[in-house]
Parts: sequence; C-alpha cells; structure tokens
Amino acid sequence: MLMDVIYTATRPPPESIYRAYQTQAEGEAYVRELLLTKFNDWAYEDEVRVFTDLKTPDKATGLHFVDFGENLRLREVIAGPLCNTKVSQIRSAISEYDHVNVLKARLAFGSFRVVKNEKGFDA
Repeated sequence: MLMDVIYTATRPPPESIYRAYQTQAEGEAYVRELLLTKFNDWAYEDEVRVFTDLKTPDKATGLHFVDFGENLRLREVIAGPLCNTKVSQIRSAISEYDHVNVLKARLAFGSFRVVKNEKGFDA
C-alpha cells in the first residue's frame, strides 16, 4: 500500500507529460512516478504515500480516505509549526489508536528544516 516518494533535483521536461505511450500501463506508470516525485530538499521527511480510488467519499465530509486497519496503522502525529492544537487535544482525538507518538514541530533556527520542538506545546 505504501509507496516511497522519489526525491530528485530535476523535474521531468514538460513535453514528457504529453508523450504518447504504447500501453495504458506505461502511461499509468509515468503518472504514478510524477505523483511520487518531490524536490530532494524535502528528503528529510522520508515521506511515503498511499493512493486510493475516488469511488466512495466519506459521507460526512465528501473527502476520500484510506481507513486505518490491519494494513495501515497510525503510528505518529506531527503537529506543524502553525498548529495551535494542544497535545492533549490531539491525544484525545486519536484515543482509539494504541501506541501513537504525538509531537510538535517547529522551524529550525539556522536552516529551512522543520524539527521537533523539545519544549512541547501543551501550555
């Protein structure tokens, strides 16, 4: 289910998007590669992605999700630098899931990286 993101320093040339493919599978493979490609400065995220069909939206929101279950387990929630939600509120929202690490991230002082905020954020 999980696919590793491909980190690269260069983008594919725009004309390659319009190239004719011999088979549908070849075209789908190219689109998947595009959807998995990200600029290499983001490699520290060590991101993985999941693709799902768009057949059945969530009834409450109309959005599309892959449910957590045997094949996909929630292990960590990282609240970004602009998130004002307290750790206790996040833990309450995910209380049905066992062994989930919750942490607050902040912008690094001397670089463009996003790092763990050691001071937390439950004030």
